[in-house]
Amino acid sequence: MAFDKNSSGTATLARTKNNSAPPRRFKKRYIVLLVVLLLLFLVGVTGFMAFTGVKQHLTDGATHFQNAASLLKDNPDLLTPAGLDKAQAELLAAQSDFKQARNSLGLYGLVLPVAGIVPGVGYDAAHLNDFLNMSDQAAQAGLLALDGLRPMPAIFEQKTEGSGIGGDKLIKLSNVLQQASVQQNFKQADDLINQVQQERKNIEESKLGLDQTKKAVALLDKNLPTLQAALDAAVSLPALLPALLAQNGPRNYVVLAQNDDELRATGGFISAVGLMTVDSGRITMSNFRDSYAIDNFNYPHPTPPPALTQYMLAGQLVLRDANWWPDFPTSARQIMAIYQQDQQTKVDGVLAINLRAVQAMFGAFGPISLPDFGETLTQDNFLERLHFYYQPPGTSTDGDWWLHRKDFIGGVFKGIVGRLNGAGAHDYLKLAGVLGDQLSQRQVLTYFADAKLESEILQRHNLDGAIANNVGDFLMVADSNVGFNKINPKIDQKINYKLTSDANGQLRAELTITYHNNGGVREGTQAGVCEKKAKYDSSYDSMINGCYWDYVRIYTPEGSQLVSASGFPADSKLETLQENHKTAWGNQMIMLPGADATLKFIYILPGTVWAAGSPYQLTVQKEAGSQNIPLTVQINSVAGKFGAVQVGPPPQQQTNTALTWELPLKTDFKLEVAVK
Repeated sequence: MAFDKNSSGTATLARTKNNSAPPRRFKKRYIVLLVVLLLLFLVGVTGFMAFTGVKQHLTDGATHFQNAASLLKDNPDLLTPAGLDKAQAELLAAQSDFKQARNSLGLYGLVLPVAGIVPGVGYDAAHLNDFLNMSDQAAQAGLLALDGLRPMPAIFEQKTEGSGIGGDKLIKLSNVLQQASVQQNFKQADDLINQVQQERKNIEESKLGLDQTKKAVALLDKNLPTLQAALDAAVSLPALLPALLAQNGPRNYVVLAQNDDELRATGGFISAVGLMTVDSGRITMSNFRDSYAIDNFNYPHPTPPPALTQYMLAGQLVLRDANWWPDFPTSARQIMAIYQQDQQTKVDGVLAINLRAVQAMFGAFGPISLPDFGETLTQDNFLERLHFYYQPPGTSTDGDWWLHRKDFIGGVFKGIVGRLNGAGAHDYLKLAGVLGDQLSQRQVLTYFADAKLESEILQRHNLDGAIANNVGDFLMVADSNVGFNKINPKIDQKINYKLTSDANGQLRAELTITYHNNGGVREGTQAGVCEKKAKYDSSYDSMINGCYWDYVRIYTPEGSQLVSASGFPADSKLETLQENHKTAWGNQMIMLPGADATLKFIYILPGTVWAAGSPYQLTVQKEAGSQNIPLTVQINSVAGKFGAVQVGPPPQQQTNTALTWELPLKTDFKLEVAVK
C-alpha cells in the first residue's frame, strides 16, 4: 500500500493493482467450478452408459414378455406340462431382464424422478422405475396364473369313454378351480394386475420419447385387459360353475340364430330358434327350426312397440321380432316369456349368436361334417353354403320349401354341439379365444335368468349386452332393418361425434351419421322407386339388394334436449324414447340403391355430464351385429386444458383444448380424459 495526495493535499490510501493474477479466492471458485463440471460430465457419461444398458434389458424383457403373452393366448399346447413350462420360462426370462435393468441403474435410480425436466428422454427416465415395477408385477402375475393352471393337464390327459373333454372332465376342472391353493394363486395374480392398471394411469403416452418405452407401454396396454379379464374370471367363476354346468339338474336355454345381413337391435333378424340343454357339463341341442314355426297364436301375445307396428305392420309381438330393444336383457326377457308361452317349455336363459360369429367358431374347431347334407363346412365356405341351402337354385317358394328353408342352420348348430362335446383341451382353448372376441364385439349375447350368474359373469365383465349405465357422456347408434330384405352387407356407414360449448356455456353435441347404399335393384322392384314388400326372391343374392329402410335410434344421456334432427323424410315424425336411463330419438330413414344419406342430430347435454375440473368421460356403445363402423370423436374442452388420457387410446390429433380420435367401432369405445 502507499499514501498519495489528492488535489486538495489530503492523504488517501491507494491499492497497488496487479492486473496479471486474480485474487486467491477467485482461483478457488474456478477450481471448484471446474471440478463440478468434470463430475457432472462423468456422471452424465456413466449415466448414459447405465441408461443404455437399461434400455437393452428393457427391450429384451419386453420381447420375452410378448413371447409369453403369445404362448398364453395362441399356444394349443398350453394346458400340457411342456406348454406351461415354455410359458413359464419366457416369464422368468422377462423377470430376469427387468431385474438386470434395475441393477444397471444403481444409484441413478434415486435421482431419476428429477429427470423429467430434461427435454426428450427426460420423461421416460423419470418414469423408468414405474416401467420396471409394472413389468415385473405383470410377469409375476403371469407366473402365479401358470402355477394355478398346473393341476389341469392331468385332468385333460385322463382317459375316458369317447373322445374329448365331455361333461365328466368339465366337472373335474370345476372342482380343481375351486381348490383354495389354486384360488390363492389367481387372487394374488389378479391383485398384481390391478396394481399395474392403477400405475399405468400415471404415464402419459404422448410424452414418451424412446421407442423402447413406447413399445413396452403399448405391450402392456395390449395384453393387460385380456389378462385382467381372464384372472378376474378365474377368481369369480369357480363358485358359479356348478350352476353354469347344471350339476344340480338340467337347464334349458333358447338359442337364437340371428342373421346380421338383416340388422336388428341385438344383432340380426331372428332366423331360427333352438333349445339347448346343459346337464352335468354336457350339451344337447333340440327343436331347432324356423323362427316362424315357434308362434302359437292360441295364446295372446304382447302389443308391439309403436315403431314396429308403424314400419313393419306388426299386429302383435312374436318371438322373431322380440329382439327389438338394444338393451339385450330387455329383449331376452321378452323372448323367454314368448317362448315359454308358445312352446310350453320352461327356459333358463337366452343365447343369441350372429351368423358371422358362427363363421368365426369354425376357426376354432376346424371343419365340421354334416352327413345329412353331404357337406363339410369350414370358415371359408360356411356363409356361401348357408345362402345356398336357404333357397337352392330351381327351388320354388311353395309351402314345402318354406317349412324346411332353415333346416340347414339347425344342422349346423347340432354339428357344432357334437363337436363341442367331443372337443379336447386344445379346441376349448381356441374356442375360448374366439368366443371372447365375439362376446366383446357383441356378436354373441347371453342372458341368464339366474340372477347370480347374470350379475357375476355377464354384468361384472360387461358381457350382458345391456345399454351401459355409465357415468358421463354416452352415445349409441342403433340401426334396425325394417325393409324385409338382407341389404346390410351392402351398406357403408360412418359416425362423427363432436362436442362443443354454446354461447351460454352449455355442452352442445353434434352427431352426424352418413350412409351409402352399394346395393343394386332388387328382383321384382323398379329402379328409382322404394316400395316396401314382404316377399321371397328366387335367390338369397337378390335379397341383398334394393332400398334400405332403417329405423334409426340415437341413445344419449338422460335429460338431453334435442335442438334439431335432419335427413329424414319430410313427412316423418321423430319418436322420443326414455329407456334404460337414456334419452333416445328414433325415426325411419329410406335410401335408394346407389344413394347417400346424411343424418344430423344437434342436442344439448345435461350439465351433469361434465362438471368443471372433473375428468371428461365418454362411452360410445357398439350396436350388436354391426361391423367396425368408422368412428370420429372430437372433444373441445370448455372447462380447462386437457391432461392425460387416463382411459382409452391416444388421440390422433391433440391440442390443449381439443382432442380427436378416428378408429373403427369394433368394441365399445371408452374415454376418460383429465382436465386441468
